[in-house]
Amino acid sequence: MKTTIILGFALCITMAASAQTKVAHPRQVRQDTRDIRGDRRDIRSDKKDIAKDTKDIHGDKQDRRQDVKDRNQDKKDIRNDRKDLAQDRKDGNASDIAADKADIKSDAKDIHSDNKDIRKDSRDVRKDRRDRRGDVKDLKGDKKDLNQDKKERVQDATGN
Repeated sequence: MKTTIILGFALCITMAASAQTKVAHPRQVRQDTRDIRGDRRDIRSDKKDIAKDTKDIHGDKQDRRQDVKDRNQDKKDIRNDRKDLAQDRKDGNASDIAADKADIKSDAKDIHSDNKDIRKDSRDVRKDRRDRRGDVKDLKGDKKDLNQDKKERVQDATGN
């Protein structure tokens, strides 16, 4: 009778202890591990995207700088052509006057196209910066997801 009471009492204590302890979930741990791998993959991808956007921005800035240099050179050419035109008018060289007018017209077209290129490059820089900002936000979100998945995996592994 005493052993029955002792065994019954021991059984109650064991059941109470097991009710408080949670069991680990191996399937959920595996799923959390997969999620962590996916988050790490996303982070690597976002870092590559950020690096690519940075390169694109750098290239577009160089293109824009070159277009500005070209435009400034064309402006100098127009000034020189106008001086030549004025000199040719003084001298009365009809053939040179026509050539100078054609040069001025050509340089004006070049300036117009350079301005278009500068606008396009500026737009590209803005677009690439916007893309990079989006990729940085994605990277931050992926890092948060990774940390959350790590916490969940620990909780599932320990059963807490």
